Amino acid sequence: MVEAITGSGNYALPEAQRLKYLQQAFFAPGNDPHPWLSGWYEATHKAEAQARDATPIDQYWSAGASVPILDLQGSNDAVVIPNILKSMLGDRVEARTLPGAGHAMAPERPREMAHAIAEFAKRVYADTPVTGQVKGG
Repeated sequence: MVEAITGSGNYALPEAQRLKYLQQAFFAPGNDPHPWLSGWYEATHKAEAQARDATPIDQYWSAGASVPILDLQGSNDAVVIPNILKSMLGDRVEARTLPGAGHAMAPERPREMAHAIAEFAKRVYADTPVTGQVKGG
C-alpha cells in the first residue's frame, strides 16, 4: 500500500501506472481516479511521508482526550483499518461508512460526505455556545 500511495504522486511514472496506484490506494472500484492525476506536489508529498513516519502515533491518534470524533470511512477504504478508532477510543467515536467510496471520498461522494459531517456537527455541537471571534475575518 505504501508503494501505491507513494507512486500515486510520482510524475516520473507512466500515467497508466499512476492510475493503477490511485485506484488501488484511494478509489473504490468503479470510481474514476483521473481527477487526482494532477495537483501532487513532490515537496508536500515527501513532507507528509516524513511526518507520517517520524511522528509517534500517540501524538495525534486520539485527537485530544475528550472531544467527540466522527470516523467517516469509505466502504472500500484500502488505507485505513475499518472502525479502528472506535475499537481504541470507545464511545467518543462515532463510526460511519460511506458506501461506494474509498479513501478519496471527497471526489467520490462529496455530497454524502458533506451531509455526514454537517449532521454530526449539528447534532454534537448544536447546544455549544460560540465564544470569541474569528481572528482576521
